[in-house]
Amino acid sequence: MIVPFDDRRAALIDARNDGAARRPVFISGAELAREREAVTSSYNRLVAIPPTAWTPAAFDAATSAFLHETGFDVLVSWNATTLPPLGPDVFFRYSGNNSGVYFEAAERAADGETIIVVAVREGERVIGYGVATSDNKPSSIEIIDVDESSRRSVGLASSIVVDGQQFTIGVGHIIVKALVPELQRPILADATHDSSRYVFRSLGFARRAGEKNPCLLYLE
Repeated sequence: MIVPFDDRRAALIDARNDGAARRPVFISGAELAREREAVTSSYNRLVAIPPTAWTPAAFDAATSAFLHETGFDVLVSWNATTLPPLGPDVFFRYSGNNSGVYFEAAERAADGETIIVVAVREGERVIGYGVATSDNKPSSIEIIDVDESSRRSVGLASSIVVDGQQFTIGVGHIIVKALVPELQRPILADATHDSSRYVFRSLGFARRAGEKNPCLLYLE
C-alpha cells in the first residue's frame, strides 16, 4: 500500500524532530537495515554484479509495475512555457516554489530552447520532475529531482531482487523511464549523486570506455 503524501510528510517531520532525519519512516527495524543498504550503496552493488547476471529490462518492468501500483500521473511537456505548480509543501534539491531549475525550464523554452520536462504528480501535487534537452548531440537529461517526502530513502519504493540482492524502485525511475523515449540516442546523464547514478545505471545508462568522469553516463 502506498502511504499518502500528507502522512509521509508528517512522519518525516516527526523523524527529524526525533533526530532521525535520514531514517526511512514506514518500515520495521529489520527492514530499516536492508533499506539503508539498498539506498545508500545501490550503485556500487549494481555495478559489481556481472553484466550477464542482470538486465535493465527487469528494472524497466519493475518501474512500470511501481507506477501502476502508485497510480501517479506522468506529464510530459515539450517546450512548455507554463508548467504545473509544484505545491507549497514539497521540497526539492534544485527548485523552490517559484524559482530554480523547474521554473527556469519554462523560461528556457520561451527563449527557444528545446526543453522536455517530465512531472510526476500525486493528485495535484508534483512530487518529482526531470528536465532534458535535445538541442545538442548527445541529448541530455540535465536534472532528475524528487521531493524529500517521496524518495526511496523514506520508503516510497518497491523492490526488485537481482542476483540475490534487493534493490529499490522509486519516483526517479519513473522520471527517467518517461524521458528516455522522448530523446534521440545517445543520451547523456550527468549524475552527481550515487542515488541518481544508480537510477540511470539500472535503466541501462553506463560509462563510456575511457571516460574518467564517474558522473557521466550514456544510453547508447
